[in-house]
Amino acid sequence: MPAKRNHPACDGCARGYMNALSRLRAKKRITFRAMARRVPYSATSLYNAQNGDKFPGRQLAGAFVQACGESPDIWIFHWDRVMRCEGAHRYDSHLPGPPHAT
Repeated sequence: MPAKRNHPACDGCARGYMNALSRLRAKKRITFRAMARRVPYSATSLYNAQNGDKFPGRQLAGAFVQACGESPDIWIFHWDRVMRCEGAHRYDSHLPGPPHAT
């Protein structure tokens, strides 16, 4: 289990997960167009998974990782963890900003 805790996508928040996707793609030095040739998603969808206003869906996140040449299993584990921790209902529209003091 320690390997799961130390995984780059496990900081527990949606933006952190998306940043980890960005770091993975940068490490692999692959373009969105090249990724789109490997999975059934467009380059735009893959770009939005990394940089969009909405947290990527489970299948899209897995395809993103797969297109980078990695196994999506651990990434899906952390995707599920983000959804449990942050609450799936919060990602129906936009990613949350920083918490506001009341």
